[in-house]
Parts: sequence; structure tokens; C-alpha cells
Amino acid sequence: MTREAADAWLNRWCDVFAPEVHRSTGFRVHRGIRWHAFSHDFSPHDSGDEALRLYRARPATDLVIVDEHARTGLCFTAPDPIDFTSCRSDLYVFPRTELWTMVFTHEQASGLGPCFRAHRSPDTSTKKRN
Repeated sequence: MTREAADAWLNRWCDVFAPEVHRSTGFRVHRGIRWHAFSHDFSPHDSGDEALRLYRARPATDLVIVDEHARTGLCFTAPDPIDFTSCRSDLYVFPRTELWTMVFTHEQASGLGPCFRAHRSPDTSTKKRN
């Protein structure tokens, strides 16, 4: 994936999975990192073990994975969900259908992440957010 394609996917991720950031701040990205939409309580999500459980329950599908800082990525079909925790990078994983996203963060060792969000009403999330 080209850098331009990775940037386009990351921008699309913001529009689909974190529109609350733009509505609240006027910007797509909060404090320079897209997943801050979750860690700064803009967008509903599940985190930690619950996020991994929800992610692992997803069926095999065509996925997009983008590294926020390297601004690279790829599209592939995964027979089973891949746990990218050991990468210690900010990786955004989602199907081309954009029905859900899993974000592996560089701060997981500190308890920030991973984060999972599916398209659903915010009141069904185990972590309510404004």
C-alpha cells in the first residue's frame, strides 16, 4: 500500500469509527493520534481483554491494516484474527466492510489498548462514552 493509500484509509477510519472527535473538536485527530478518540473518551469502545475477546470472535474476512506512524499498510484475508499486541505500534485493523475496528496501541503494556469498536448504538458498549 502506498503512503497516500494508507493516509486515505486512516482518514476514512476517522470518519467511520471516530466521527465524535471531529464533532467535538473540529479536527479529525485528537492530540496527534487517531486512537485517542478512544483513550480520551470521545468514542464508545471496548478495551483490554474484552476488546481482544470481541476481535477474536470475528469471522475470517478481507482486512485492512494500517500503521499510523509508518503510514504503511496492506489488505489481506485472514483465516483467523491476528493478535498484533507484540508489535507495540499503533495498528488499525478493520474489514473492508467497515463494520468494526480493532486498534493495537504502542501503549498496551501501560494498559491503554487494545481498543475495539463495532457499529452499534453507544448505549450497548460496556464502556459508555460521551
